[in-house]
Amino acid sequence: MVCNNKKFFQKMGIHFSPSSKTITIKGLKDAETIDYFDGMTLEDLGLQGVAPYGKVSSEVSNTLPDNKTISMTCSPSEGLSNGDKVTVTIDSDSNNEDVAYVPKSKSKTFTVKGLEEYVIKLEQIDKDIMDSIVKQAQDAAMSYAAQNSDYGTVELTPIGTYLLTAKEEIDGGYYNKVIVVFKAKSTIAGKQIENYSYISFTDAKMVDGKAVVDLGEYHSPYESSLFSTEGGEGYDIVIGDSTYWAKGFKSIEELFNQKVETDVEAHNVEASEGLYKR
Repeated sequence: MVCNNKKFFQKMGIHFSPSSKTITIKGLKDAETIDYFDGMTLEDLGLQGVAPYGKVSSEVSNTLPDNKTISMTCSPSEGLSNGDKVTVTIDSDSNNEDVAYVPKSKSKTFTVKGLEEYVIKLEQIDKDIMDSIVKQAQDAAMSYAAQNSDYGTVELTPIGTYLLTAKEEIDGGYYNKVIVVFKAKSTIAGKQIENYSYISFTDAKMVDGKAVVDLGEYHSPYESSLFSTEGGEGYDIVIGDSTYWAKGFKSIEELFNQKVETDVEAHNVEASEGLYKR
């Protein structure tokens, strides 16, 4: 039985006085301060893609010396180019109560580097790669002429270049397109005609500071997929009593309308100096 009657204790001559005691805790170690981001690299962030649309994982983790895993978030995680900054932050919602360490800092910033880059300016395409493009276009035209008995020769003279670049990231499409335009002189059924032609490549990239295109992947009025059929990019011409199919376009305006204008909703257009542009 517990008695807490104050008068009873006073009657019995029992008096209580308040008291306290301080206890000093000993033996505990201070939490060790460490770098939670030790050893982390851009590769650990899952860096991938081609600038300006590089990406990292939005959520990553790192393992501490006690083998516990710490969750972290990355921001920004997409739309990245070389030189951009990505900040990795310890996730405040992560269950870290039983971790025996204190972080030196709660975040670390990484500088994006090593991404391939899409060509975004005509000035990035140097003379060496342009010479290769022109040769590929000429080879395609002469190959077509060799396989078509109506054609004698095709001579292409480059007159300028269009560069189309996407206004925003495109899912399943192309980011850029290089279109080199030519004045074409062709001999058809013994008669020389003049018109306009082109060769185009998609997704040209900058690699080690130089523009690179896949010369095996191109479009042209003379490409092999059009060898066996009339139609495609060309028009009828009458020579004597016969009608022939001339590859190319009658005017630069017609070429622009069909090969450039159709893509301006999703792409910006840069034209080399003096080349037709609406």
